[in-house]
Amino acid sequence: AGEAQRVFRLLVAAGEPEAVRRGLRALRGKPDPARLSGKVSDPDGAAVAGARVNVQRADQSYVTMTGSDASGAFEVRLEAGKYLLTPIADGRAPVAATAVEVATAAVTKDLQVSATAGITYTVTDDKDVPLPAKLIIEPKAPPAAWPASFGEPSLPGSALRLFAPTGAGSAALPPGEYTVTASRGYEYELHQVKVTLAAGETKPLVLKLTRSVDTTGYMCGDFHVHAMWSPDSSDLYELKVAALAGEGVEIPVITEHEVIADLNPTIVKLGLQPWVRGVIGEELTTSLYGHFNPFPLTPLPGKPNGGAVVWYGHSPPEVFAEVHKTWPDAVLQVNHPRGSPNSAYFSYVGYDPKTAAVKLTSQWTRAFEAVEVFNGAGWS
Repeated sequence: AGEAQRVFRLLVAAGEPEAVRRGLRALRGKPDPARLSGKVSDPDGAAVAGARVNVQRADQSYVTMTGSDASGAFEVRLEAGKYLLTPIADGRAPVAATAVEVATAAVTKDLQVSATAGITYTVTDDKDVPLPAKLIIEPKAPPAAWPASFGEPSLPGSALRLFAPTGAGSAALPPGEYTVTASRGYEYELHQVKVTLAAGETKPLVLKLTRSVDTTGYMCGDFHVHAMWSPDSSDLYELKVAALAGEGVEIPVITEHEVIADLNPTIVKLGLQPWVRGVIGEELTTSLYGHFNPFPLTPLPGKPNGGAVVWYGHSPPEVFAEVHKTWPDAVLQVNHPRGSPNSAYFSYVGYDPKTAAVKLTSQWTRAFEAVEVFNGAGWS
């Protein structure tokens, strides 16, 4: 009582900063400033759709971004001042920013991107059977990195990484010299080729992977996988499944933080059933005493997050017992058991590996079936 009321509004807009700015002006009842519009084209004058037009002030501070439509047209609304426009289009080398001055009247400024080239590729085994694979395309002369404010993805050495779930595809690239490497996990040898592309040229590549490790009787699994429903992973399931297949992971256990999810519909959508079988799991991500993966699970329709286990307010023995009661056949895995106590169970309870004694006996239980001993992309 007596406090001023605060009203919050949620604005949903198309996926670009300029759409958000446009929506905010409408919410606030503010008029649109001057229009800056133009067309993005290539050196031959052809329209370039899907280019990202980044707008900076003259001091290079960031303002906004919009995309070009099917005709190459773009439009932004700007207050009076001096600006820099930088168009970015896939498969084209960076171009210098174009200066423009905006007053109160509409301004037109056309932009040009550089030329493009490309490759088509097919990846097979020794018997010409197509293989899901990974391709890394490394330019001999890496382009300069974009400013971080542009939000453009970057990779070490400006290499392009592609996953080819069907073993075939294409890539648009700036003209130049490249090293293309095809791989498929630890069981196959690499195939590496060099290619030089002239402007407007598309070259076909055939890459063959020799299987040099016999894994008869074994399958490759990853029992701790995050993707789009986890706050520490931004991979859509299409990308995650393509990456798993391309690396030769045959049994991925999807363990989203506090969400029970399923990769199998995406595996079917991509036609990868011969290569990958998803297992449903979850990561219990406690903020107190560790992280744990139960799997395989069956989602519980109608329950929050597919029936994710509620851990808050409960001790580890209580949570472990609830997991085994709900899913009697599930494996319960202790993730990264050593480290910060709030995410590492063995450290939290003070488990001594030499004596098997624990400090927090009321929080200790042996009701788990597996312990994760390797986690992450590094060897540390």
